[in-house]
Amino acid sequence: MITTHLFRIVRSLVATAFGLAAGAAAASDTSYYYDGAQKVALSQVPSLAADFSRSSSGAQARLASGLTPVAGDSVARIYRLPASSTDAQAAPAAKALSPVFARGATAGGRLMALPGGVLVKFKPDWTREQVDAWVAAHGFTAARPMDFGKNWFRIDTAAGVASLLAANAIFESGDVLASSPNWWMQTSAK
Repeated sequence: MITTHLFRIVRSLVATAFGLAAGAAAASDTSYYYDGAQKVALSQVPSLAADFSRSSSGAQARLASGLTPVAGDSVARIYRLPASSTDAQAAPAAKALSPVFARGATAGGRLMALPGGVLVKFKPDWTREQVDAWVAAHGFTAARPMDFGKNWFRIDTAAGVASLLAANAIFESGDVLASSPNWWMQTSAK
């Protein structure tokens, strides 16, 4: 079982992983997530970053700073980092961007990014009070019930690698049946 102390350490890491620059180092060490109980390999796409802000002024600033839009929808915009650097720390306005991943050992395939949040399935005999107590004891702020099954909740986290780290730590605690980041996935061909 993961201890509350370890969750506090993870929460501290999560709190520092707000931007791509902080997330890039953590992402290189975190090359998986859980889909149910199955461990799924991830590959970071180093030349891309996702923007989940809805600000048109932020988008204009990214274009002016050399980021090239390559994909997106009403939730996320995917940008190609400047050719001169795929280093996230060198990317302009990197603090507002999240890493982009692909499922599997190579960076091909459908793009995935992390807008924030973790989807968690608690044990079927847990009451809402037990879920809320677990969430509070592990330093998270809220658990909102999901409509797609009994004892599925969304726990808030920061966007980017923060949600990946939290999801993996929650599942690996052994306290829950499933835990996965709240993925944004590309729905059209790249």
